[in-house]
Amino acid sequence: MRHITANFTIVSAYRKELSENVNMANHLDAVKTLTDAKIPHKEVYGYYNGDGERSILIVEPACQAIATELLERYGQESYLFVDCEQQGTLVYADGSTESLGKWQSADPDDATAEESYTVDPDTGRYYICKK
Repeated sequence: MRHITANFTIVSAYRKELSENVNMANHLDAVKTLTDAKIPHKEVYGYYNGDGERSILIVEPACQAIATELLERYGQESYLFVDCEQQGTLVYADGSTESLGKWQSADPDDATAEESYTVDPDTGRYYICKK
């Protein structure tokens, strides 16, 4: 039997052209928005095209709608959507998508060799999407 989990998204409020203070304020605002709305989420560290940023993993039936709202609010290029069968897709602001492959745990050395990966700070585990 295949392991099936809930859909989730990973989105960030960080933009590399903004100061660390502005980025942190935006991140905390996004976290507060989710907390106030009682939307299940977890803070993670994302690395996208080689740039590190605080990110938020959102587990919720409407996780794509919430991620889209945050993407628009903070002027993001895209967010990661992972479906219940662990298939990762980048969803861009213009609505286009890019299939990234299977979301999977990875050895830290293998993950950091990739342009994009996620780290769970609570467990220290690394994750990548790979075809």
